[in-house]
Amino acid sequence: MLVRIFCGRTLASDDRIGKGADLLGKKLPVWEAEGGSIDYYYWYYGTLALHQVGGPRWEKWNAALKTALVEHQRRDERQDEYGSWDPIDPWSSEGGRVYATALNCLTTEVYYRYPRVFGTSEHAAKSAEGGKDSDGK
Repeated sequence: MLVRIFCGRTLASDDRIGKGADLLGKKLPVWEAEGGSIDYYYWYYGTLALHQVGGPRWEKWNAALKTALVEHQRRDERQDEYGSWDPIDPWSSEGGRVYATALNCLTTEVYYRYPRVFGTSEHAAKSAEGGKDSDGK
């Protein structure tokens, strides 16, 4: 989905982007250590993709992400792990706390590092609806 977006496809030209966004919306970031739903890698790429799509699906994802990540960041300033995330997702066994923290920092900064390909103007709204913007594009 993300590759399609970065290769120039739009919601209007490729229905698989919308379908992918719908799938991501069905599996929002949730911090459930026992259920195995914590997956920093999935959350990172899901965040990149849905940030590009924008709209209500992005808003719902972003709210869930903030709850999952921010509430579970280490906050005890007396501990060496202060500011980090525990390496408890399926991929952290290789990269440990450094991997977990680096990826989660990148995830929480997506909207500061990447402009929206679809934009945030009237063009984006029309693209999402499958129509044309005021420039006829």
